[in-house]
Amino acid sequence: MPRHLPEGTRSRDGSLGTFHTGGLKRVLAAESIPIVVVALDGGTRIHGIKTIMKNLKGAWYRVRIAGVLPAPEGKQGVVAAGEKSRELIAEALREWRGGAD
Repeated sequence: MPRHLPEGTRSRDGSLGTFHTGGLKRVLAAESIPIVVVALDGGTRIHGIKTIMKNLKGAWYRVRIAGVLPAPEGKQGVVAAGEKSRELIAEALREWRGGAD
């Protein structure tokens, strides 16, 4: 089982991307576990392996545990957990960015 499951997508402009719950559903089918929601901001200059060394200078990340959700039950529970996770991350981004998503 993977130790981390990024369900959101990174964007080159820093906007919050679409969430996907397929990986989460697979993990929860094997074991019912709580979901740790982690907000990440920054790193848009190092969006690919080829750009890491070229653009590492001046790059930064902010990381915050935005919440811990109880293990969801059923498909609707997983979808609701995905929506709640996105809300928590969007809230963290607004705080960091002074009101902008």
